[in-house]
Amino acid sequence: GEWLVIRHFLTSASALYFAAVGLAWLTLKLSHGKKAGWRRFQHARGEKATQIVILIVQLLYPKLCTRTFQMFRCVDLGPRIGMLLEADLSKRCFQDVHAQYLPFAFVSVFSYLIGVPVATFAIIWRNRHRLHAPQVASRYGDLYRQYEDAWAFWEVFLQLQKCMLTGAMVAIAPGSPVQLLIAVVVCLAYLLGVTHAAPFRGHHEDRLAFVVSLCLTLSLVMGLAIIMDD
Repeated sequence: GEWLVIRHFLTSASALYFAAVGLAWLTLKLSHGKKAGWRRFQHARGEKATQIVILIVQLLYPKLCTRTFQMFRCVDLGPRIGMLLEADLSKRCFQDVHAQYLPFAFVSVFSYLIGVPVATFAIIWRNRHRLHAPQVASRYGDLYRQYEDAWAFWEVFLQLQKCMLTGAMVAIAPGSPVQLLIAVVVCLAYLLGVTHAAPFRGHHEDRLAFVVSLCLTLSLVMGLAIIMDD
């Protein structure tokens, strides 16, 4: 029951939000659309809105990955009980309410988990020859400004690493050596990539990225050793 209430609330809230945004835009368009400088003002607001959206997506992306993959994380409690959703043990996996929400989880996978890196790559690829143009840098600069021109797409690799570590690891054999082994492989691949590419514009940023990746990899290796020892 509470799942249906939450779904209806989110649907209604989303519809109201988009309706409010559309109504506000239409009101400004009707009241100021014919005034001098309106297009310049609209363009500036569009750039600022794009910057805010990029920031919000970058902050929410790891959490979206985790929440999405939690829909696929089930625990087997034996033949008498069966598979239950770990996030809510009152729900049976692939039945009833969980079966109703699985399509939304797949939509989230394609819309957010895959869609965000693809959209990032498409934006940078489309503007690859004018990344330093003022109108492009002001709108999309947060996606590539901190990287060397040769590695302007590095944000895509970073997003994929976040997706694997914060999302996919939730659903892959929870608490098992396999889970940590895959995480170690992902971190080691990113560590080697940072070491080889040195994608950041500053040497200090490259060294910091290397140290952070090394610490994360060593932490996972130690966790894997503890689990294997037990």
